[in-house]
Amino acid sequence: MKHYKLVKYKNTGDAGIKDFICSEELKQRFYSGVKLSPTINPKIVIENKSGKPQDFIMGGTALPIISKKVKELLLTLPESNKFEFISTNVENLNSNTEYWVLNILDILDCVDFDKSEYRTYNNSEKIKRIDKLVFKEGAINKDIFYLKDFPVDIYVSEKIATLFNENDITGYKLIDIE
Repeated sequence: MKHYKLVKYKNTGDAGIKDFICSEELKQRFYSGVKLSPTINPKIVIENKSGKPQDFIMGGTALPIISKKVKELLLTLPESNKFEFISTNVENLNSNTEYWVLNILDILDCVDFDKSEYRTYNNSEKIKRIDKLVFKEGAINKDIFYLKDFPVDIYVSEKIATLFNENDITGYKLIDIE
C-alpha cells in the first residue's frame, strides 16, 4: 500500500494562522496518542482574514488544524475512532468555516532505520529530521498516523489521498514515500 507525508501548504493570499493559543498541557500531550478531551478549546487568531480559508490551515502551530469538511470526511472512515476532534475558537475569519484540532491516536513503530536516512540532535538519539524514509515491510495497516520516533509529520494512505483529492480538500500537499 502506498503512503504519503501530508504537508500543510498555503498559497500567497490564503488565510493562515497568526497565533495558536492553548494550554501547555495540551501542547505537551498532543503527540502522545491519547485522547485529550475534555480540554479547554484552543483559540486560533487568523492572519489575512480576507484571504481564502483552507481545509488544512497553516502557520503558528505544527498541530493539524482542519475544517469541518475534513472532519466529516474522516468520520466516514471505519477507523474514525482513531481520531479526536477538538473544537477551536476562531478569531478574525471572514467565513463561517468551523475549525478543529485533529488529534491522531495511531502512532506506529514502522520506520526501517537501517534503510532510512535521518539526523539526530547532538548527543541524542532523538530524531531531528528525516531525509529518506523507509517503512518496515508489512508494518503499516492504518490510513492516517504519526511515526513513533518522530510524531510530528502526518502520514496517510493512498485511500486518504484519493478521498481528499476527490473532495477538493485544500491547504495541503502530499510527498511520496518511496
